[in-house]
Amino acid sequence: KANKRENLVNDLKSKSAKNDLKGIWKSIKLATNSSSKTNTQPKTDDKIINAENLNQHFCEIGPKLNANVPLFNNMKYSDFLPSKNYNWKLDSFNEVTSETIKSYIESLSSSKAITDQ
Repeated sequence: KANKRENLVNDLKSKSAKNDLKGIWKSIKLATNSSSKTNTQPKTDDKIINAENLNQHFCEIGPKLNANVPLFNNMKYSDFLPSKNYNWKLDSFNEVTSETIKSYIESLSSSKAITDQ
């Protein structure tokens, strides 16, 4: 068993070094005893959701959900929005002088400046 594992590891390393993805998957399938071709057709029993059942489900789910939504008469959409208790205002500004702007510009690092030459 250990010898088989070692052979598999060496085989995978070899195929990986050659970038042989197809060979890698072939080795993995052989090691796991799975067939190289799997049946992609779904089983046709009641436990499998088929297209017709899926379609029927989505056609019926809207009315079912709608029946569970409570009605709010005489209400506007804004009644459901959070209140407007804000603590900030934009009605006052601090004065900005040309000296403040000049001071800020001079504080910037010249090594990060972009210049047209």
